[in-house]
Amino acid sequence: MNNHSEQKGSFKNPLRTDSRQKQRGYALFIVLMIFPIVYMLAGTIMQRVNDDVRFTNHFMDVKQARYIAEAGIKSAMYDFAASNYTKFTHDYDGTNFTAKSSSTRLTPSYPNITIDATDGFYKWTWTPGSTFQSFTASGNTESFKYRIYQYADSSKKDYWVIEAWGYYKTGSAGFQVHGKIEPVFKYALFGNETLSEFTRGSLQTINGNVHSNGDLFFRPSNANLVIYADSITAHGNMVRYQDAWGRTDSGGTVQIAKSSATGSLVTMNGKDQGYSGKGSAFDSYNSGWLNVSTGAYTKWGGVVRDGNLGGSKISPPVVEAMEAGGYYEQNADMVITSTSTGTGLSSKTFYNNAEAKSETVKQIDMSAISYPSDGLVIYAKTPIRLVNCQKLGGKVTIVSNSNIYTVGDFNKVYGNLASYTAGSSTKVPAAIMTTQRIYHLSSNWSDASNASKSSTITTAKDDPLYTGDDKNVVEINAALVDGTPCVDEINYVKTYNGVTNPLYTGTDKPGGNYCWANSDDLIEAWGTTTTYSGTAIQPTLKKRGAIVHLENAVMAKLDNSNAGPGIAAWTMKTHYTVPIRDYGYDNDFKDANKQPPLTVLTGKVVYIKTLGEGYNK
Repeated sequence: MNNHSEQKGSFKNPLRTDSRQKQRGYALFIVLMIFPIVYMLAGTIMQRVNDDVRFTNHFMDVKQARYIAEAGIKSAMYDFAASNYTKFTHDYDGTNFTAKSSSTRLTPSYPNITIDATDGFYKWTWTPGSTFQSFTASGNTESFKYRIYQYADSSKKDYWVIEAWGYYKTGSAGFQVHGKIEPVFKYALFGNETLSEFTRGSLQTINGNVHSNGDLFFRPSNANLVIYADSITAHGNMVRYQDAWGRTDSGGTVQIAKSSATGSLVTMNGKDQGYSGKGSAFDSYNSGWLNVSTGAYTKWGGVVRDGNLGGSKISPPVVEAMEAGGYYEQNADMVITSTSTGTGLSSKTFYNNAEAKSETVKQIDMSAISYPSDGLVIYAKTPIRLVNCQKLGGKVTIVSNSNIYTVGDFNKVYGNLASYTAGSSTKVPAAIMTTQRIYHLSSNWSDASNASKSSTITTAKDDPLYTGDDKNVVEINAALVDGTPCVDEINYVKTYNGVTNPLYTGTDKPGGNYCWANSDDLIEAWGTTTTYSGTAIQPTLKKRGAIVHLENAVMAKLDNSNAGPGIAAWTMKTHYTVPIRDYGYDNDFKDANKQPPLTVLTGKVVYIKTLGEGYNK
């Protein structure tokens, strides 16, 4: 049995063995046939993966190059603006570029910029080992270059181009920014950040265009605000239910018309019209604001436009052009410091109750100084006060990095009796510009009455200069540029430079070391009447020109202990009562031949063009 079993168990089927061998042969054959295909497929996949990685890396390199090119544009734009848009790097004749000579070309302020001797491009480069900081902090080489030039077409000399390229590892990117140089004095009122001029408790009439790069607030305090304009625009929102300080509408009427000659006044509804609060008052937050048939655009014929209706941002003058050592000091006919002496100059000291500090000014008798035939440019590195300026000796631009005070009329239409009698205007192109504040004083101002801190407010009064002159009217004809922010009252400042303000309340709190939120720089009682021939007349502050608020001043410590040239003080206490305000645009500023000397320019961007993106092996 055992032998039989062994024989049975050891029996092999020759057919089965042959079948298995054939199967193994087929498998080996298939493997040998597929292996090259798999190998080729794996190689293709790896190549694709590598290509995708390289593409992704290159895409990221180009993206970084774009950012670096934008940094080049910003660097160029900053220095271009600081030169008041008057200096370039190249001349362009339509075919060829020629680098400007060192005496006429733009001066770069960004550190570590060099000038390429071959093409005149301004170039910045960071390489590993550089002691200064890179943009990307990646440790890889990066650079940008730029040039600035005017259009070759002689009929378009006001147009300019900034061409910039950025480079990072394998990537490059280039852009052109095309723009136009325009005088900034195009608006009756211009706010660089927020405009909240319309917060008055007395009658206010505005004739001329208004613009804000931020929000634009309408809140007359139980008074009438009337605006005649062809354009009232804001890059942000129009706000009717409150002001920039958060104070809600307390009543009043806002009326806007396209022009005093042809337009009819249309009311912007607020509390007195039965519409109070956010969403109810007729402004950007109202659900009907953008309605095609009844919204703001139709209501005022396209005059009133916020950011949703096409209100664009407009580049303002840069404060650097007005600082010590900047464009205006470099080009001034007179540079005045605290130690300056000469004809028409004297030193005066008084107490500024609004800023709660004593102010020593260099007083300039504008009737005693000489005026060049092409106009006078004064730069002051100390507070100044302008007197005897009702009739100026010629065109003038006055710039300071400190407070500027005017006393009485400035640049009147009829500066004396002879001009009034003849009907011949003595008004000249004029501008007053500062990185701090412009204070207007009436002719009744007395230093003796304001020698020290006092709760008594000097009465504003402006007697007629001659028979026929307006009674109790301070007349200012000039472009006015100041620098302090819209909200600069100490009790509305919660923190500054990381320091908590102990005086912060967030509300109006008159008396003591506090102030009422306001937008005017006045330190007299303008609400007190004076009797002329039996008629009581309240003082009027009449401004004709253009008012520009830069809102970019360097502000002092919260106690004003370091306020001075280049550093603006906070308003510590409102120290005035309100005048009747009559502000309007001077149409002479529309004429290029009637601009003040070294008129402030702005570089309005027209369009941006991509030059291309590249791969640098």
